[in-house]
Amino acid sequence: MTFPKPKPPHVPPTPPSPTTPKKVILHISDVHMDPLYVAGMNANCGEPLCCRASNGKGNGTNAAGPWGHYNCDLNTPMWKSMLSHIQAVSNTTGIDYVVWTGDNPPHDVWNQTKEGQISATQYVTDSLKAVFGKNTPIYGALGNHEGYPVNIFAPPPGTEWLYMPVSQQWAQWLPEEARLTFEFGGYYTVSPEKGLRFISLNMNYCNSGNFWLYVNENDPAGELEWMVKVLQQAEDNKEKVFILGHIPPGNTDCLQDWSNLFHQIVNRYEDIIMGQFYGHTHDDSFEVFYTTENSVKRATNLAFVAPSVTTYQNKNPSYRLYTYDVASKVISDVDTYHVNLTDANLNGTPNWIHTYNTRQAYGMPDLLPASWDALITKLETNSTLFDLYYRLHTSYGPDSTCTGGCVKDELCSLKSAASSLYMQCMQDSGVELDSPDIRKPKC
Repeated sequence: MTFPKPKPPHVPPTPPSPTTPKKVILHISDVHMDPLYVAGMNANCGEPLCCRASNGKGNGTNAAGPWGHYNCDLNTPMWKSMLSHIQAVSNTTGIDYVVWTGDNPPHDVWNQTKEGQISATQYVTDSLKAVFGKNTPIYGALGNHEGYPVNIFAPPPGTEWLYMPVSQQWAQWLPEEARLTFEFGGYYTVSPEKGLRFISLNMNYCNSGNFWLYVNENDPAGELEWMVKVLQQAEDNKEKVFILGHIPPGNTDCLQDWSNLFHQIVNRYEDIIMGQFYGHTHDDSFEVFYTTENSVKRATNLAFVAPSVTTYQNKNPSYRLYTYDVASKVISDVDTYHVNLTDANLNGTPNWIHTYNTRQAYGMPDLLPASWDALITKLETNSTLFDLYYRLHTSYGPDSTCTGGCVKDELCSLKSAASSLYMQCMQDSGVELDSPDIRKPKC
C-alpha cells in the first residue's frame, strides 16, 4: 500500500504520569438484547436461540433464570441492571466518552426483519441516551448482526436501509460530514476536542461471512482509502486517534487481504493511533501489531477486544473502562466489570463487581505495546498466569478451561493482528483449525 507521505521517524511513547489529568472511555459491545426472553422458559430448545415463550417451559437448569441464562441472549432486567451500575460508577469516576462496538439484535437470525434490526439499535441508543443525556458523546460502530440477513452488507448504496435510520438515531453525536460518510458506507470520524479524533470503522467490509465481498473484497466501500486520508490529516494536524470497530482485524472472520492492508495502515500511523476498541468474539482479549525493522521485530500498536454484554454463550455480562492521559492520549489503565449470572439467579439480584485492573492483574508497568508483547512472552511460559488470563478471557464464565491446542490458539490470536498472521502462527504451531480442543465462539 502507498501512503500520501513517508512515515516520520518513530517516536517511542512514554507512560503518562499518574498525577496528570485523565479522562475515561466506557466500552460496551455485543449487547444482543432479546426483548422476547421469558424467565422459566426452555433454555435448551434445540434452536440457535431459546428462552422464549414459544420454546415452552424449562425444567431445572434448563429453565431460563430471572436474570438470564448462559444459553440465551441478554434479557431486559440484566441490561437495566448494568446501566444502573454504569451510572453509579460514572458518578464516582466520571465517563467522558462511550464507545459501543455493535451487535445489538438477538441471535434469532432466522426470524429477523430489516425493521427489527433497526429497532434493536434504536433501543440501545435510547437506553444510552437516558443514562448519559446530551453531555456525553456516544460513538457507535456497526456489528455483523446489524445486517439483514446476518453478515450481509452490500457495497454502497446497497445498505442505505440501515445506514440512513441509524444516522438519524446518532445525529446528536455526529456532525454533518460524519453523517454523510456513515450514510454512504457505515463509517465516520469525529473530533470532539482539540488534538483528539475518533474513527469508527465498518468492519463488515472485511467480514468473510459477507457474501457481497466475493465480488470485491479489497476495499468495496472505499473505507481503507478514506481511513488513510483521515489519518494523514490527523498526523498533519498533530491529532491523536482512537479507532473503534466490531470485528477485530486479526480475527479469522476478517478477510486476509483487507486485514493485511489494515495492518499496514496501522503500522504506518502507529505514533498517532493511541487505542483500538473491538468486540465480536464475546471474549476479553487483545491483539498486538508488529513490524520488522533491520531484522528486529517490534510491537507497534494494540487492539483491545472487549467482553460481551450478552450472556450468549456461557458469558457473564461485562463492560470496560479505559483511562487515558489528557495531554498525550496514552491509555494508562483498563478496568473491567462483570456480574456472575449464576449468583444473580440464585440470590435474586445481580452483584456487579470490579473484575480486574489490567496492569495490576498482569503485573504490567504500563499499557504500551512493548509491555503487551512482554506479557505474551510470559503467558507462553507461565501456566499460572495463562490460567488467570483465560479466566478473565471468559469473564469467569462456566467455560474457563483451556489446554493443548486451545492454549496455542489463544497465543496465536494475541500475537496476530492480521488474520493471515494468525493462520501462519497456527500452522507453525502444528495445530489444526478444526482441532476439538479449540473453542470457537458463536458470534
